[in-house]
Amino acid sequence: MTEPKLLDASQKRQCCIHVGVNKTGTTTMQRHLFPGHKDVAYLGKIAQWGRRKYTNPEVDRLLNRLAGDRLTHGECDTMRAIYREQVAPLLASNRVPVWSQEGLCMAPAAKRLNRAKNILDVFGPCSVMIVIRRPEALTEALYFQRLQGAALGRRRKQRFNSHFSIEHWLEDRWQATGRFRIGPLDYARTARQYACLFGMANVGVFCFEQLVESSDSFVTEISQFMGIEPVQAQQLMAGKRENVRWTDRQVKQFRQIENSPILSRFYRLMPRPIRRRLIELVKKDRQGEKARAFYSDLWQQRINDSTREGNAYLQENWELPLEQYGYPV
Repeated sequence: MTEPKLLDASQKRQCCIHVGVNKTGTTTMQRHLFPGHKDVAYLGKIAQWGRRKYTNPEVDRLLNRLAGDRLTHGECDTMRAIYREQVAPLLASNRVPVWSQEGLCMAPAAKRLNRAKNILDVFGPCSVMIVIRRPEALTEALYFQRLQGAALGRRRKQRFNSHFSIEHWLEDRWQATGRFRIGPLDYARTARQYACLFGMANVGVFCFEQLVESSDSFVTEISQFMGIEPVQAQQLMAGKRENVRWTDRQVKQFRQIENSPILSRFYRLMPRPIRRRLIELVKKDRQGEKARAFYSDLWQQRINDSTREGNAYLQENWELPLEQYGYPV
């Protein structure tokens, strides 16, 4: 196999693209590691006055377009010009420009491939970092992410039925062909796409389970891959955890609101801070057992069958301890 390339300070740096996956510590890295590290020139959104905004509108334009449909020839020239003006100078300052975007691992496979091609056309050679998670745990985490999004997202974009059980949600994602429409679970195909375009040695695949076991060990590995100083990275990530899953108590509170025709109507008209308080999302109330959702053996088998081949590919090419962590292979 070809080992992922590990950089050190003496080597020439290149841009790093972090493509997720969802629910693998992405937000924690986006809020603490990437913006705060001295060796990183973070291209993502920065928290400002309660909102997350790009600090540079031209970079905002560039990244949003790369995450869209395939670039035309004219658009490619325009985006390259923005890259030369806004991103290339950061490399000259001996920092690593980092773009972290979960959306790159979502959507159908063809769209994900187009986004990867857009990045290659404009950024050129890059390091690509992907963090994966055991499919069973990832499925459960994605379900609660959608449930929380339904409760706290923008009021006019409530598309997720909060009364759906996890099996209802899975059935909604399942196609007549027997394949999922859940992009994050297709992480192996995403890794293969980037490996084909950027080269296997430039793609690093890491396990979320290692972050849970030992934050310092995980952060050291991704720091070496990115080419940034690991000790500061460890300090920035120490004790940090964003987007924690609701407790069982909070889920019950939300369902009680939704089950009341009067409360649910007023709830959806309320500003987000008030909705958060109604579900007791302030930190002091984050007590109790983490919410869980269970599905049948049939769904377990479907998820295993949908991810097994891809897991075997990842285990073979990146020598990941997937069997040890309970991945189907």
